[in-house]
Amino acid sequence: MSKGFTLIEILVVLGISVILATGGFLMLWSFRSHQALSLSAEKIVAVLRDAQARSVSQEDGLSWGVHFENVVGSDSYWIFGGDPAVPIEKVSLSSGVALDTPTANVSFFKVSGLPVSPAEVKIKLSNDDTVFRTITINAQGTIEQK
Repeated sequence: MSKGFTLIEILVVLGISVILATGGFLMLWSFRSHQALSLSAEKIVAVLRDAQARSVSQEDGLSWGVHFENVVGSDSYWIFGGDPAVPIEKVSLSSGVALDTPTANVSFFKVSGLPVSPAEVKIKLSNDDTVFRTITINAQGTIEQK
């Protein structure tokens, strides 16, 4: 009686290992994509709140806002003071994350910090339109992420 493994037994174990490793890798990739989307949404909320706070404090005597630029392959947003065409801090979205909202400005009134008009910003995974986050700026100035 010989001891050891046959070639078929080794190939079966290798096949199962490859299948499990591939499944784990795909789950990790999906998790990372979802985390990138959540982190991007949190950053946008933080920038909107920063612009709102700058408007309330009337920093540099200006009203402040955030401009969202929806350009295929290089979506970005930036905070602005007074003129939306002059970025103060420009941020590109993470790779794999895209704006699902047309190019737009979200501006806040001085002192009150209320938005000039309520707005909604949507971001999504570039490769999956069903996975998205919505950032809402309502008429009372509340900024929420869903």
